[in-house]
Amino acid sequence: MELNFAKLFGIFEKKERKYKNALFEPYGLKSMHYGYLRIISMEPGISQDGIAAKVYSDKANVARQIAHLEKKGYVIRKVCKDDARKSEVYLSEKGEETFKEMRKLLNQFNKRLAKGLSKEDVENFNRILNHMTENIEEMEQEL
Repeated sequence: MELNFAKLFGIFEKKERKYKNALFEPYGLKSMHYGYLRIISMEPGISQDGIAAKVYSDKANVARQIAHLEKKGYVIRKVCKDDARKSEVYLSEKGEETFKEMRKLLNQFNKRLAKGLSKEDVENFNRILNHMTENIEEMEQEL
């Protein structure tokens, strides 16, 4: 059996991103923005550096995405009281409402994605993906 994990993951990721981008287009957002809103929702006042670490992205890209979310009215940046060089990021009221709506859309998406799979299939799939993620994290340490 040929192992085509990277190819299959790549195809899945592209199709998933395209579908989510279409879902979030009415909000002027892309699929990546959901992750930002989720992190900020879970950690109000998180720094941009903290967000960068959680989304595995560079600081410049995170700054651009936060600026986009701020321009659209989804987040508010405040200067950190302890360090004026840093800013804390919070969801605005609009951001909180939009995040809830996006979360509902993603829950529906995930249910449709798992259509026809048993609970055991889903648990096994999650277990396997977690194991593969651990393997690739070990591989990263070798670089």
